[in-house]
Amino acid sequence: MPELPARRSREPTPLDAGTFDAVQGRGAVDYLLRTQQQNQVQLLLLADQKANIVLTVTLLISTVGAGSLLGGSPHPVLAVLVAGAVLAAAPALAALMPSLGARKRAPPATASTAEVGAPRQPNLLFFAEVAELDPVAYRASMARLMSADARLYDAITADLHATAQVLRRKYLWLRRSYLVLLLTLIACALVGLATVLRPWSGGWPAP
Repeated sequence: MPELPARRSREPTPLDAGTFDAVQGRGAVDYLLRTQQQNQVQLLLLADQKANIVLTVTLLISTVGAGSLLGGSPHPVLAVLVAGAVLAAAPALAALMPSLGARKRAPPATASTAEVGAPRQPNLLFFAEVAELDPVAYRASMARLMSADARLYDAITADLHATAQVLRRKYLWLRRSYLVLLLTLIACALVGLATVLRPWSGGWPAP
């Protein structure tokens, strides 16, 4: 009976990732990395802009709606709208909240067996981890990093992967905020339709 091929793991291995020792430093590689970094920076700015817009709109709705509710106009549609705006503002605020924790990264592809088992090296391209180093250690680490193109390429690609994780977190929170807004609009439409087709007993208080 023929043996079935083994299922490939989703986790990359150093062999799958390749070795940067075989990558020759040239303009095309630098252009690729620079373009990818610029694209990620633009996506970060776009995510923050979208989150700021959602946060501004939801806070405005919450402020105006809460004032109307407290002023003696407790309409169900308005109450649903205010509740949905508050719920949608929370994920938008989470998308804007900065994370200063250590960025997780895999061992470099050029690392030896001893280096793989060693403690995680700081990300020298992330300001929060650089700020925790003293100047002497930082300069020594940067000198070691810049001693070979392979180390530079490994550090840049690892930082690009860490930035992609930040992007994924931001856009997941944005998606949740948009979904809450969509559900709020649907709920407002259903409540408004219910008030038109079947007015509640006693009618609505006068504004």
